[in-house]
Amino acid sequence: MAHIDVKRWLWWRISLPPLIHLFGDIMGYIFYTDVVRAHYTGDFWFLLYLKELAIITIGLYIVSEGNVYAYLRLDSIMPWEQQPRKRLVFQLLFATGWVILSATIISAVLAALGQEDMSVDLLINMTLMSLMVTVGVIIIFFFQKMKSSWLEAAQLKRETSVAQDHALRQQTDPHFLFNSLNTLTSLIMEDSELAIQYVGRLSNVYRYVLQSKERSVVSLHEELAFVRDFAFGFSLRFEDSFQLSIDIPDRYLDSEIPPLTLQILVDNCVKHNVVSKEKPLRVRINVSADGYLVVANNLQRKPPESPRTQIGLKNIIARYQLLTAEIIQITEGEAFFTVRLPLLAKDRTRSNAVR
Repeated sequence: MAHIDVKRWLWWRISLPPLIHLFGDIMGYIFYTDVVRAHYTGDFWFLLYLKELAIITIGLYIVSEGNVYAYLRLDSIMPWEQQPRKRLVFQLLFATGWVILSATIISAVLAALGQEDMSVDLLINMTLMSLMVTVGVIIIFFFQKMKSSWLEAAQLKRETSVAQDHALRQQTDPHFLFNSLNTLTSLIMEDSELAIQYVGRLSNVYRYVLQSKERSVVSLHEELAFVRDFAFGFSLRFEDSFQLSIDIPDRYLDSEIPPLTLQILVDNCVKHNVVSKEKPLRVRINVSADGYLVVANNLQRKPPESPRTQIGLKNIIARYQLLTAEIIQITEGEAFFTVRLPLLAKDRTRSNAVR
């Protein structure tokens, strides 16, 4: 996700109005040389120019700051990514109206101060200059914003595909298949009904993984159903040594998260921790008081067989960065490992293009 460079943003806000005026003056002198020379005559022509420069620049600051305020307000109620055409129309309408209103007020103030001749010229010059620049900037920004959204959507799709490929490799890993078949064989001998249930849940896991490729987000309800099916095999394999506790109030179930997020986290819990009768592994999924989805487990690290790549966590972080400005919080204490995930509202401000 792109972040605002505050210094650069402030520099443009301060420098753009006088730069616009100077550019307009240069263009006016090039194309209307005689008119400009006729206007600035006499011994005090430079003072007249400085006076007009100051007045028009102040007017341009009023125009630009009003447009900045409107941009920030519209960003919160009508994001570009959700309603690009409607936002463009509203932005242009406000910009045009604000330019005309600002120029009219400044012209009226000048007229009240006895500068009627100057007020008419300034009204025309400032209005035309502000309109051309404002409309041009908005249209350029619109296309840049759309291009950025398309690139982010493509990157999000790639990251989702990476997560799916990672999950598929886990499900087709010989170790996983051996454990699954071994568990299934034992169940067929001991409890055929439970064996049928296990096969059904395994098929749900594979179906969800395959179907998640074209979706950048899923509802929390769907992801929880999937992780229950996925963790069912751990419950059978480790029995009471593995415990998954899910406590999510109903009001959060329509929230959204990237698909396979919980599967990666739960699988990491088992992969990197000792699971035994002496040291049972307890994984808890709940929602914190401040609205974060929390996945926590008691920490009992296995000695690593190979350097940890953290591919799963990196993928989750990358996908979240493309969906929200909120960050994932990862905490490793002496007794617990905790991951706090932002829950995404359906009308969030980031792109939904790949859903």
